[in-house]
Amino acid sequence: MMWQTGQPNEEGWYLCAWRMGSFFVYEVGRWEDKNWKTQLGETPDTWAQIDSPTKQNETLDNLYKYAQ
Repeated sequence: MMWQTGQPNEEGWYLCAWRMGSFFVYEVGRWEDKNWKTQLGETPDTWAQIDSPTKQNETLDNLYKYAQ
């Protein structure tokens, strides 16, 4: 997972982070209609694309198949 700044190219769910002093606050947010939709209501300082649980399970299944 790579942290990025700016605007995502695709609508979807992202892990968002806001700097709070020397720490970060994390929240899952949605990029939709060229706007962030988050509980904090602010543009995150950084974000990372995340896969759905279904997609993660498919990836693990494929890795398991190729490992055998």
